[in-house]
Amino acid sequence: MPKKSLILRLSSLGDVILATSALETLSSGTSVDWIVAREFREVLEGHPRISRLWSFDRSLGFSGWIKLCRELWQENYEQVFDLHFNLRTRLMKVLFFYWGLRSGRRFSWKSISKERGRLFLFYVLKKRCPKAWRPTPWIIRFPSLLGGTKAQGHPSLKHLLVPDSDQRFGAFYSQQKYVCVMPGSQWKGKNWPVESYVTLLKTLPFFVVILGTLKDGESLQLVERLREEKISFFSGVGIWSLRETATVLARAVSYLGGDTGLAHLAEAMGISAQIIFGPTDPDMGFGPWRSESQAIASDLGCRPCGKDGRYCYRLDEKYLCLKGLSPDQVQKKITHLK
Repeated sequence: MPKKSLILRLSSLGDVILATSALETLSSGTSVDWIVAREFREVLEGHPRISRLWSFDRSLGFSGWIKLCRELWQENYEQVFDLHFNLRTRLMKVLFFYWGLRSGRRFSWKSISKERGRLFLFYVLKKRCPKAWRPTPWIIRFPSLLGGTKAQGHPSLKHLLVPDSDQRFGAFYSQQKYVCVMPGSQWKGKNWPVESYVTLLKTLPFFVVILGTLKDGESLQLVERLREEKISFFSGVGIWSLRETATVLARAVSYLGGDTGLAHLAEAMGISAQIIFGPTDPDMGFGPWRSESQAIASDLGCRPCGKDGRYCYRLDEKYLCLKGLSPDQVQKKITHLK
């Protein structure tokens, strides 16, 4: 890709991580610019395949976005790859083509397909939907837009590793095997019960490291319950930056938790992810891709019902897809961990 190029992927954490698979299609020495929402900038800072990282403050609204579009237009990009395809990026496309018509400058613009038809069909037919009709995995879709192949679509974020990490994270980091656990997510409907995590962690032969921020209530609850049960653990909740979390993940035996951005970060750091799915399904496009990773879910026929569980229509028991998934069922799925 010798032309001056720009990639658009603004958010969210998991999507930005998966979108970096597109960078792996670039030949050695080739780089592109990238624009991302400011709160996710840390994911991409220092990436060896990114020449210049632009960030956008979403609180500035559309006036701020239009101002940034003007700045980007002045950069004379010859190729733009829209890996987001939302209202903001479509507005940028309209502005670029308008300014292009006025100036006579030519450029190419390629947008990712969200495959909404396939996703809707999967929601309707559920398990009866043939595999060939389900959405294409994002780690195939993202690289293909830049001309890559399935074999190239593997995110790698090793640039996030923190130097001198042995002295920074304490004895657990260098002296024993541990599993990183993230029990919560932004959406209540995607959270496996904290008590189920407690029961499962009692059976695992590993030290436990809890991840999350101070806004992650499930992480805080799990910390308290493990303390009550006298289970050995270390809490990184609210004390680690994203780079530090990535570094801790890189040395873990595995990641255990929901289908959040940290699950994708774990795989991008080179370890397996044991991901518990509830209302979502890995075949919606964002399932784990490492061979040693596992997608763990109940066998309910109402799955998948949406991206976050907001539309659970069960009248008997909300979120049964998660509440009905027993620790024993999950434990049997992860017996390969050693």
